[in-house]
Amino acid sequence: MSFLLQGAIPWWWNSFVALETSQIEIRSPFLDNDLIRILYRAPELPKNFGIKFELDLIARCMPELLQVPTTGTHGGKGIKPLAEIRRVFILSKMLIDKAYNHEELPYNLTHYFARLDKKIITTLHLDRLISGHSEFRRYRRWYRDELSDYIKEILLSEKTLSRPYWNRQGLIRVVNDHIKGKGNYLREIRKVLQIELLHRVIMERTY
Repeated sequence: MSFLLQGAIPWWWNSFVALETSQIEIRSPFLDNDLIRILYRAPELPKNFGIKFELDLIARCMPELLQVPTTGTHGGKGIKPLAEIRRVFILSKMLIDKAYNHEELPYNLTHYFARLDKKIITTLHLDRLISGHSEFRRYRRWYRDELSDYIKEILLSEKTLSRPYWNRQGLIRVVNDHIKGKGNYLREIRKVLQIELLHRVIMERTY
């Protein structure tokens, strides 16, 4: 819990919260200091306590909901072997969806997978068989397809390429190879895009 409260949330989730609060007002005591003190005083519970509590609550208040299978592999009805097969099937599709959209593959395999995706998976629309079970953020695909013009407009502009801290030819190659499906450079593009937008908004106050 200490790692989550003092590490993962400030380092990782703060950017999402900052983005979301620019559009909506969040009314939640999620990180309220008094709530955090209560969390540290709470008794230790089994790891699956949250899920068990939710399922028990649903069973008491609206048991018919338990008949609906979820992407979390909970719920659903049917003959036991078939229900277990369905659970494994859904879980497998979730894991594949994570690997496909969320950089879950080892880094040395990402470029091979990007080429396979461009030539076969996307071309034959096979991605529709797995997409939507786990991840809704598809930046690798978006940067390659739907947002490719935006990425080129920002990252391949003379303003960006003339920065003293970028390797001009290296940045051009990374952007073009990602858009052409020759490799997966999501991490590199994301970092460069963040730094460039920060530079324009904070240092130059232009965008």
